[in-house]
Amino acid sequence: MARPSPQSIASHLPSLSSPDTRLAALKALKNELIGHEEKKKLWVRSGVLRPLADVLNSHQGPDGSTARRHQARTEQEEARLQAIIVVGSIAQGGAPYVSPLYASGILPPLLGALSPDSASPPTLLAALRTLNTVADARLLQHPLRRLNPDTLTDLLYTEQHLYSLAEILSQTSSLWTVQQQISLAASLISKTCQEEHHRSLLEQAGLFAVLATKLASFVVATGCSSQALHNSRQEFPLPATQKAELAPILEAVCAIAETSNVRWTRFLASPVLGAVFSRPVADAVSGYDAQRLSPHPIESLIPHLQSSHKTLPTTSSFPPLGVIGTSSQPSLRAFGFSIESIDGIAEDENALVPWLIFIARADTGGVERLVALQAATSLYRCGMTHKRRENEFSTLLVPLLVSMLERPQSSHKEAPAGIDHESRANRLFVEEKAPAVLASLVVDSIDLQRAAIDAGAVKKLSQILKQSFDPLPPSTSATLWQPDADSSEAMMDGAPTLGCLGLSPAASHVTKLREATLTGLAAMASLRDEYRKSIIEHGVISFIIQCLKPYSMDSLASKQEEEDFTSPPQIVSENTKDVVLAACALARGLSRSVSTLRTSLMDAGLAPPLFVLLKHQDVDIQVAATAVISNLVLDFSPMREAIIEGGILKILCEHAHSMNTKLLFNSIWALKHLVFNLSNSLRMNCLEELGPGWLKQIICNGTEDLQIARERESASNVSIGMGTPNAAGMQVDLLNAVDSEYNGSSQTEDDEGDVRMSDSEPESRQQRPKRTPNPPSSRAGSLLAIRPSADDLAIQREGLEIIRNLFCGQGAGEMIDFLLREFGQDKLFDILRSKLCLRIPSGGSSSTHSGRRSNSLTNPQSYSLRGGLSSRHVQAISEVSTSALYILIHIAAGSPRHRQILISQTELLKSVIPFFSHEKRELRACCAWLCINLTWKDEDGDEPGCRARARELTKLGYLERLKSLENDAELDVRERTKAAIHNFTTMLR
Repeated sequence: MARPSPQSIASHLPSLSSPDTRLAALKALKNELIGHEEKKKLWVRSGVLRPLADVLNSHQGPDGSTARRHQARTEQEEARLQAIIVVGSIAQGGAPYVSPLYASGILPPLLGALSPDSASPPTLLAALRTLNTVADARLLQHPLRRLNPDTLTDLLYTEQHLYSLAEILSQTSSLWTVQQQISLAASLISKTCQEEHHRSLLEQAGLFAVLATKLASFVVATGCSSQALHNSRQEFPLPATQKAELAPILEAVCAIAETSNVRWTRFLASPVLGAVFSRPVADAVSGYDAQRLSPHPIESLIPHLQSSHKTLPTTSSFPPLGVIGTSSQPSLRAFGFSIESIDGIAEDENALVPWLIFIARADTGGVERLVALQAATSLYRCGMTHKRRENEFSTLLVPLLVSMLERPQSSHKEAPAGIDHESRANRLFVEEKAPAVLASLVVDSIDLQRAAIDAGAVKKLSQILKQSFDPLPPSTSATLWQPDADSSEAMMDGAPTLGCLGLSPAASHVTKLREATLTGLAAMASLRDEYRKSIIEHGVISFIIQCLKPYSMDSLASKQEEEDFTSPPQIVSENTKDVVLAACALARGLSRSVSTLRTSLMDAGLAPPLFVLLKHQDVDIQVAATAVISNLVLDFSPMREAIIEGGILKILCEHAHSMNTKLLFNSIWALKHLVFNLSNSLRMNCLEELGPGWLKQIICNGTEDLQIARERESASNVSIGMGTPNAAGMQVDLLNAVDSEYNGSSQTEDDEGDVRMSDSEPESRQQRPKRTPNPPSSRAGSLLAIRPSADDLAIQREGLEIIRNLFCGQGAGEMIDFLLREFGQDKLFDILRSKLCLRIPSGGSSSTHSGRRSNSLTNPQSYSLRGGLSSRHVQAISEVSTSALYILIHIAAGSPRHRQILISQTELLKSVIPFFSHEKRELRACCAWLCINLTWKDEDGDEPGCRARARELTKLGYLERLKSLENDAELDVRERTKAAIHNFTTMLR
């Protein structure tokens, strides 16, 4: 049979009715395209994609259903296989082909080939490879030209195709083809699972259970299941074959579970994992205590290290996971996992943790080790590991991760001839992922950071960052010669056009390296000043500044003036959004150091690129830049004056009106720092720029707490101060009578960590139980359902902090008068009273994980038993009260007239009394400070007023409460109490 002319294939392919003719044409097209980049461009412009889609669609029945698998490979099935291979070859061309592939309608029939019942094994394997190639190509799209929404994920994440993936992963055959199908299906999940609703859909489709079964088969294969020889149940998994790959399975699990405590708990509660990790029969019959305290047999595979029980400075602010009650919580011990604890830490962890450590130490292939470390890190971040694991992680795992940062001198250049494509892809994967896994592991632990520093992490990460600015290799694709230039541009009518030239694979690798290394360095700079100095000493500041330059529309326009297939730039001088965000995170961490602010960051010129980012069209970049600015406008920053002269005040005030919660919060945070010790003229200018009533609106945002307080008080007809302190030290008053479960116990201390705001809707506001015999009015009843979210409370707190800093420094008295006029004296004090009357539901200790901060401000997985509030919510309420108390302290530090105004606010002063017995040291100290300032005598003429204030405070019970603090456990509280009592004694003589 004569070979058809390649030039006529596109126009005649749909009309080829003979199966053998169509098959021959497709094979000719395949041979024409594979390895020829310019020919791919020519054929796509000639409209070959839609005929290929027709070939794939021809396998479907009239109703759109797919025929059952043929017992033998027919010519029709072979034609479908060849068409899929051609599509995969075109997708290898990268970003320009993503748009035409989407537009041609070729993805639906391609996804239809995923069912093992409707496609032959070679066809199914080819479809999975092609879909993975498309998933990779879409990541190469230009950052400013990425398709949104993404057609691939929209089509893939449907019930039909997710069940097909589950069916593929459930296969048990040991054939190489089947094992490749399983690995590619798992890889497709990890490449496309990027959003929360993707994870939910995968879990609902049963993918978690299927992946748990696959993972259990690897546990059995490694000989780590003590029950494998004694269990013949049908559901007990067979050992994985030698051809099976663990890395894709673990990576898919991590993509779905991420750092969600709830999802990891569900995964570990899988019966199949409980079966393979169950203890030997001899242990099971020896009683609960022996089973709980005896180590799992897998522990014998890990070197025994002496446990370190010291408390980390960074975790003292966070109560441990566990201590969550009694038998009201279901036990998962039957599955090898329990959320009960010893000494406040999840001591009865799942045996998957030591197994992952064993795999990481045993593997030498790189990818499997890295993914095992990633899974172990995720479990650690969720607080699902032993307390002693941190010592093991610092000794056993951190050095492994740091060793994986080794890379050739020119990693992004062409691979040596002896290295195959798979080996090179694995090497690039390790280079791109290892720094990010290391960052996630060490970010909140000084001990782990010290281990990484000692292993040389900063030196290696700095070197990688510098190498990412080396020149890229020239393009290897040769231009196809054409005798007639116009003939190469001939396009079939209606053919999809090529998309924008994206990033080359080398440039994409460079950007991923930059993001990962910047993230790793930012983690090292999060806690200790000495580590920040170490980063500076490795000479990376200038490279960080260069990483703050994002891709711009101007550069994109200049590229598009040329032919689509121009060679990539020699040096990647612009950065993706993720790189810019990582650079901002590192700059923010470094700017926490006073010495760094005064030297390296100022000399490098950090401020100018940040001003550009503050005006960027992407709100996430604005948020990150504003977070850095908040550290640069501190009172001691040498860049403060230059930044103010650059117009930062106007920019921050504009951002403070944003509808984006994160941008609003960071802007208020920066303004809080900016107004401290600022001249009164600039302070007043700031308030005018923000607009009348803005500060009042921010402080009362989302709560209407003032109205609630007033209507509760009027409904009860009882004074606010008639309550008595409860056992936790907070007043149980009639203002909160409808919320009898509330008390003011707070388990968290104020920390210096970053506050992350949530993009999602505020936390669910639950209806409070109404237990008053005389219910309030209907208006008040509707307001009682309002509970401020943690985001609302955090914003309110920063608004209060702005007022606090306005009342500091020279001219504080003038600013107090100014704000009393702007707010209205009674209005301001009523707002402060409402903040001091916030209450926390009782019901148990707030719980969070073992020192690792949650990823979100409103993390739904970190709930305590305090009326359903998260631990962050509990902390936010305490912080709002602290800020309100500091404002009272500063007003009392003003003139005698200001003290007289404050002492006249009887109900406000009564609301302070419960904080004398608050468990938070800072709040007790604030109460003593307030007493000191209110009983302070500035001059002889103020003595009568000072005595009157002392008598009024004594009448309210302040002196009695102060005496209860004389033997306080905290030295700071005792010293301030001593000074306050001295003032009372002097004035009452």
